[in-house]
Amino acid sequence: MILRVGRAVVYALAKQLNHEWDPEAVDLALRPESLSLAADDYLSSLQSARRSMGRVFRPSRDEQEEDLEIELMV
Repeated sequence: MILRVGRAVVYALAKQLNHEWDPEAVDLALRPESLSLAADDYLSSLQSARRSMGRVFRPSRDEQEEDLEIELMV
């Protein structure tokens, strides 16, 4: 969510620096209502976040085999 809001802010500031947007358009893009819309779109990123967390927290096969060996010994 932070990445989405940060991206919206950086995008608006970049448009201002490139003189593509006038100051009024930048002010509109940086209003809390606009940034809230960027933050509210978090549902589309949940699946990729779940996959990333699954890869990080999934036990490796070596750990699973060690656990199985310990269980068989007991």
